Amino acid sequence: MHSRNIYRNNPPDFESLAKAYPVLQQHFKASQDNTVGVYNFQNPQAIIDLTQSLLNHDFQLDVQLPIENLCPRLANRLNYILWIEDLLNETTGSGIARQGLDVGCGASCIYPLLACRHNPDWTFLATDINHQSLLVARENVSANALEDQIRIVEKSPKDSFFDFSETLDFTMCNPPFYASPEEITELESFKHDKPRSKLLAHPNELITEGGEIQFIRKMFEDSYTYVFCNSLEKRKNHQTWFTTMIGKQSTLHTLIPLLKSKYQLDNYVITTLVQGQHTRRWVLGWSFGYHRASDSISRISQTNSPLKSLNPPVTEILVNLSSTEGFQAKLESTLSNLVRYGLSWEKSGEHLNVTVHRVRVPNDIWSRSFRRAWAKRQDDSSKPESKRQKLNDGLGYYLFTITLVSVKDPQLRIRWNYGVDFKIYESFVGMIKRACT
Repeated sequence: MHSRNIYRNNPPDFESLAKAYPVLQQHFKASQDNTVGVYNFQNPQAIIDLTQSLLNHDFQLDVQLPIENLCPRLANRLNYILWIEDLLNETTGSGIARQGLDVGCGASCIYPLLACRHNPDWTFLATDINHQSLLVARENVSANALEDQIRIVEKSPKDSFFDFSETLDFTMCNPPFYASPEEITELESFKHDKPRSKLLAHPNELITEGGEIQFIRKMFEDSYTYVFCNSLEKRKNHQTWFTTMIGKQSTLHTLIPLLKSKYQLDNYVITTLVQGQHTRRWVLGWSFGYHRASDSISRISQTNSPLKSLNPPVTEILVNLSSTEGFQAKLESTLSNLVRYGLSWEKSGEHLNVTVHRVRVPNDIWSRSFRRAWAKRQDDSSKPESKRQKLNDGLGYYLFTITLVSVKDPQLRIRWNYGVDFKIYESFVGMIKRACT
């Protein structure tokens, strides 16, 4: 569970909650010692009443949850939102107004409601293909006076997921996981433990042709179209994080190779959402921009996870130092010598009494190939600009942060913040290592 999730170390107090919300009292199984008893999680209405009570008690949200619709698991949904907050704050800055999209908001409209309650400067588009669900979603938005932040939009199954004029900062989705009712039954039969509660939902919330794989493949295609195949040129330079929850681990083994092969994309992130001892879901995110998330946000860290082979490239590399003595002078001398080739750097605070350095470079300006091209350009200085040796491949720039993270066993952490090519990041690390060790 996310470290900021309010339920991580503070699970609901059922006894006090039942006193504040009497509707819960009918769902406790009687006990012989006059305590509150055991809550009946097998009853779908009991799950709805508990979720509504928690939303009101902990988030001051009044939410209708029809029994024929999927009842959101609150801790899990909150985990997803908190991870999105981390991803955005780290890659594009904190304290910024955000425009989000919830694909398939359902009747509850849970992601926009929770996210906007948690982040008053956020706005949301919330879509669904079920007209009846959207009627309830609109009532939920209105009941909580969030009409200025959340706009409900009805879609058809053939529509693009992202066919909006707005520039989106991020998207969220809890897709239909299954291809058929038979698949649901088959997967349930494989589980060792009996489900804690019965699964009730509208068919379009659980089932789609081709299951979640086909659904997210369409999301890949529509996200590419949204960024590159429209008249709004500014989107090509905007960092949109497209994300979706995933219900089956095997799906990641299909989708991530597709991102790499079809879209030549290595700027993606994966995380695990854990709720309780048994419920486990995953989130996959991707961006056609160049802001890079830290390893703790973007990569599966468990050493025995079968997903480790699917991790994106690392963005944090540690360099061992023999000593901290004189290393800062060596580092700054090395950086200063590259300024003439386009490098710029600044001091951005201190860590362990040592300056943190933020470095911007146009390319691998420390490499021999670049130096030869640069020398050639000086020889061609009398030629027209169009005839001169080009020094940049047009892929933008790179940002790195260099921080001393340990004094006793000295180590530098070199963080890749922005850029397209992992090989240039590796080469930069190698250059700094040779200069400082």
